[in-house]
Amino acid sequence: MEVSVTAAFNNLHSYIHPQVIITDYSPREDTFFTRSLRNKAQELDTPIIELPPDAAETLMWMTRLDTGSLRGKGALLKYVHKLLRTDQSSAWHKANVELLIHAPPKSSGSLIRLLRSIETADYFESKRPDLTIELPADIDPPTQQFVENLVWPPADGSNQKHVSQVTLRHRIPRDRMASEEASVRLVESFYPQSPSHSHLLLLSSQTELSPHYYHYLKYVLLEYRYSSYGFQTPQNLLGISLELPSSHLNDSSPFTPPLSKPSPYSRAKPNQPTSFLWQAPDSNAALYFGDKWIEFHSFLSKRLEAKHSAQPDKPTPKHNKLVSEHYPSWMEYLLELMRARGYSVLYPNFDSTDGIVTIHNELYQPPEEFASHTSVSDRLENSTPATPSPTDALTADPSTYPLPKPPQNKERPLLTTSLLNLLPSEGDLPELTTIPRLSYNGRTITSADATTLATFYSGWFKSEIGGCTGLKPKLRRPMSAADLFCFADEGEGEDWKVEEDIYDDYAENWDGEEGDEGRVSTQSLSSATSIKSSMTVTQVGPTATGRVHHAH
Repeated sequence: MEVSVTAAFNNLHSYIHPQVIITDYSPREDTFFTRSLRNKAQELDTPIIELPPDAAETLMWMTRLDTGSLRGKGALLKYVHKLLRTDQSSAWHKANVELLIHAPPKSSGSLIRLLRSIETADYFESKRPDLTIELPADIDPPTQQFVENLVWPPADGSNQKHVSQVTLRHRIPRDRMASEEASVRLVESFYPQSPSHSHLLLLSSQTELSPHYYHYLKYVLLEYRYSSYGFQTPQNLLGISLELPSSHLNDSSPFTPPLSKPSPYSRAKPNQPTSFLWQAPDSNAALYFGDKWIEFHSFLSKRLEAKHSAQPDKPTPKHNKLVSEHYPSWMEYLLELMRARGYSVLYPNFDSTDGIVTIHNELYQPPEEFASHTSVSDRLENSTPATPSPTDALTADPSTYPLPKPPQNKERPLLTTSLLNLLPSEGDLPELTTIPRLSYNGRTITSADATTLATFYSGWFKSEIGGCTGLKPKLRRPMSAADLFCFADEGEGEDWKVEEDIYDDYAENWDGEEGDEGRVSTQSLSSATSIKSSMTVTQVGPTATGRVHHAH
């Protein structure tokens, strides 16, 4: 029987050249069929995707993916892998997500709620993501007990030895953590093994995940990162958020998401909820691509080096804080990188009350670096309670025990049905060039505007913070932010471009200081266009055709 199956598959491969093989739940198939199919598929370098029992109800979104998302990006890539004898696993299997949770002190309730939502989520037949938990200096008993009994991934009941995918990190007690130290700790918590395939899903303890969160994450990741269309995906996509924000970065006002606009290249109806690109990082529930996280490592390292190596007699450039202290300090540094590169994050917006995640408010804890006072429970424990009077109201004086005001996140019901019930256009994801794009301050911009603003901001940043005034521009290299910085001990090597000095033009045409809401005058836009056209490298953003030019 195995010989018959092998011969049949040989004929299929000769005539239709399948790029990927999709099979039913393997226990439902005969053993000889499954074994011979796997052996022959391995011989022919054809990936196999085995579906779970309920695929017809839960995995219909898979039918919207092209062969690039399921296998890779075409025959050329297959040939290169074969030539170099490298791993050519399909994108379906190769894409790897790692979860990172930063648990603040006294957050056992919210942390346990998040971990339980991770445990009960549906991962179909995909490999469970690795889980890293950053524990606080003082671990409360409920958290300690829960992590002791945490089994991840869940045991499958087989006789095979269970391999834990949980990593616990415990912070050393400090009186107070500075913003700089807190940022470094968070960024150091993850470094991708593979820049192309290892990605970070960063979760706050306030988050609760839908049982289908991994369906949405993998669908969007495969479509925009690995599909054949992915070659045209703008390279300034930093990551994928799972939440719809409730407020702007500085908490100045509620956030109103943009609506869809008519486009001949989109199935979305006008003035309907749609996904959008926003030049703003997310700390609650967002996936960051591995290569972009490596670049963030490079940027933060150089950024802190520039800060500490600044000349004492040089005035510090005025730098407005653009991110509220409700959010962790590393977001401020990532926002700088996003503005200099023109990066954006993809945010969801559905015409439904259900969501992929819910961000709870009731157990909110401010970031440790911005906690200016001890917690209410600590102050209660260290104080001497007064004798209550029968006439006293059952209230607490807020001036005595101040509570941190939490962000007013809209708590949505979690999606429990099929993902296609949530997505518009019958589940087809829109092309990124057709959806709205917002600057960091929430203003609607075009791709050309994003390129112009990034050109001006990167010029200002290099001159005022990176110390590049009067020096020739440096080459931009993949996964590195070194071109944004110039230090006195660096010589003019191969990283320097031989071009005219353009930073004086940047400074003259920048209409306003850093953080001035990104205002650019008409004259500045014209100047930026001429500067951009004279540069040999397009720094950020797509061209009119949606493709990105890189230096050779």
